[in-house]
Amino acid sequence: MIAKIPGSVAPDEWIVRGNHHDAWVNGAEDPISAQVSLLEEARAMGELLKQGWKPRRTIIYAAWDGEEPMLLGSTEWVEAHADELSRHAAVYINTDGNDRGVLDVSGSHSLEQFINGVARDIEDPEPR
Repeated sequence: MIAKIPGSVAPDEWIVRGNHHDAWVNGAEDPISAQVSLLEEARAMGELLKQGWKPRRTIIYAAWDGEEPMLLGSTEWVEAHADELSRHAAVYINTDGNDRGVLDVSGSHSLEQFINGVARDIEDPEPR
C-alpha cells in the first residue's frame, strides 16, 4: 500500500515513511506494533488535511510486505521507482517495531543532530 500527501511548498521533496506488515519472526509483535502507529499517524495527517493543513514536503506512506524474506516488498518498490527516488527522496523513515521505554533510533549520521533535538523536545508521559 502506498499513499501520497502532496507537499505545499516543496512538493518535489519526498519524506517516505514505511513499515512492513508481514510477520515471520517474533509473531505480530514485530511488524504490527509499528504498522498500527504508522496507520494512526497517516490517519492523523488525514484529519489535519481536512482542517486545511498541508505539509511542506510531499509525504509518502508505505506499508511493505515480504520484509522478512529479504525485504522483497520495499526492495521491489525502490527498484521500480529508483529514478524518481534519486531525484525526490529527502529522507526515508522506517518504523520496524514500536515499544514503550527507551527511545532507540538508528540511521544516517547526517540526521544525528536533528534526532537529538527531537529527543530533547519529547516529554516522557510516565517519568520515573
